[in-house]
Amino acid sequence: MVCALAAVVVFNGLDARESVLAASQPLAVGHTVADVDLRVVRVSSSGLEVVPSAGRADVVGRRVAVPVAAGTLLTPGLFGEPAWPPSGQSLVAVAVKTGRLPAGAASGSRVMVFVPPAAVPGSGGGGPGLSSVVSVDATITEVRGDPSGVTIVTLLVAAADAPRLAGAVGDPSVVLLGMGR
Repeated sequence: MVCALAAVVVFNGLDARESVLAASQPLAVGHTVADVDLRVVRVSSSGLEVVPSAGRADVVGRRVAVPVAAGTLLTPGLFGEPAWPPSGQSLVAVAVKTGRLPAGAASGSRVMVFVPPAAVPGSGGGGPGLSSVVSVDATITEVRGDPSGVTIVTLLVAAADAPRLAGAVGDPSVVLLGMGR
């Protein structure tokens, strides 16, 4: 018994990891951090500027400046006045019907969104051509279900593309892009 206790004491003394704070759930820009938003994790933080677990009181009550994913190690730069979306970019939400969002599309995914022109009743199929399809490169920042059965996808897009995408009237489809695109 004494040997086992001694081994635990020696092992803990050799453990170079430290207790730091991480997000327990996704935190939106402007969110005021509450104790429930934080969890303590042990990491080797050599070279990382992370918030130690003893800094919990310094974090609670502060506003989040950028989106923070669940599990993210917290750093001092994540807090302050909202800095999101970045300059030259905008956030646009689109309602995507079932079957028009690939499995695996999640926050951080690079995508292309296509919105065909809406069908006009009585047009006899002679409506606008392919040139009126809106296509926009984007990065997904959030995906959430809606009670109506559609999926709300929040996208980070170039500011110049935001009005075209937000004003498009057809049903959007999302294409998940490969790495390097």
